[in-house]
Amino acid sequence: MRIYVGNLQPEFTEDELRSLFNTYGRVGSVAIIRDRNTRLSKGFAFVEMPAGAEAKHAIKALNQKVFHQPKRTLVVHEARPRTEGSDSSAKTTQSRTQGNRATKTEYSWKPSWLKV
Repeated sequence: MRIYVGNLQPEFTEDELRSLFNTYGRVGSVAIIRDRNTRLSKGFAFVEMPAGAEAKHAIKALNQKVFHQPKRTLVVHEARPRTEGSDSSAKTTQSRTQGNRATKTEYSWKPSWLKV
């Protein structure tokens, strides 16, 4: 099961996250999501736990747990798959495309004196 972990400290490491979840069962993978340019954490991660029961136990135990200094409340739940069009760049492209279509149909480029 893939688990979303949010509200992480920027300094939180993959090893710390793996250690935290290993308490509840076997961890397959850990991925802290980072900014492409700065490589700094975006404050959330995904943890893969192969056993569903262990994953559910970890979610129940860790969700809303206050962790680290300064104190932060973790947000932990089953990760939801991305829905089609949830990517922000796709929305931007779609908006631009729709805007261009509206512009093309909204204006008439024929001179007003030309009778057709």
